[in-house]
Amino acid sequence: MKKNAFSDIKALIFAILGIDPKDAGQPKEKPALHAQAADLVRAACDPEYAARLGLDPNALLDLPVRLETFAKPTRPTPEKPSGGVFTVHRWYPVEGVRNAAT
Repeated sequence: MKKNAFSDIKALIFAILGIDPKDAGQPKEKPALHAQAADLVRAACDPEYAARLGLDPNALLDLPVRLETFAKPTRPTPEKPSGGVFTVHRWYPVEGVRNAAT
């Protein structure tokens, strides 16, 4: 998995937990928070892992989150000489909601 793809997944998890991803800092700054996000993602994908950690593999289901998207042009490449468009996802917590996913 690409590093930036996992960062996007963690941003979603932070938003679900009620934390603005901009406030989550870097893994070296807030290792426990980033480890918690990684554990929640892995638990959602692997029920055996969830059981080993005592997590509910369905903890992230039906939790509210806010998503904003916008199109960003990409640079031309040999495969796409005219460039393309990439959809940027920005995840945010829902105001006034603090989810308890753990």
